[in-house]
Amino acid sequence: MKNNILNELFEEIQGSKELKRTENKMLLAKKIDMGMKAKGFNKSEFAEEVGQKNSVITRWLSGTHNFTSDTLTDIEETLDINLLDSKLDIATSPIIIQVSTPNNQKEYDVVGLYQNSDLITSTNNNIN
Repeated sequence: MKNNILNELFEEIQGSKELKRTENKMLLAKKIDMGMKAKGFNKSEFAEEVGQKNSVITRWLSGTHNFTSDTLTDIEETLDINLLDSKLDIATSPIIIQVSTPNNQKEYDVVGLYQNSDLITSTNNNIN
């Protein structure tokens, strides 16, 4: 009984991963299609611009293609669009290192405070 429940949960998790992958591929395909239209490219013209065959462009626009980062970069440059958001969406987070001093005081050194992957500040704090 427990095995069946675990198997069902595992299949559900795998299904949601696949759904997310499919959604991302469809979103990329739509962005490429919109970028082509904005630039006035038909499939043949776009294929020529990126050095691909028409059949490759058809796969890209089908929402089933698994892109490499190099291909995405080439498409972004050709269409002058952003397919992937380059910013990290993280909260402000300290990078802390703990060391012990000779008199067993614990010293915490905040070596960096980051927000959206940018270093904001650096400080030292001693805690007894």
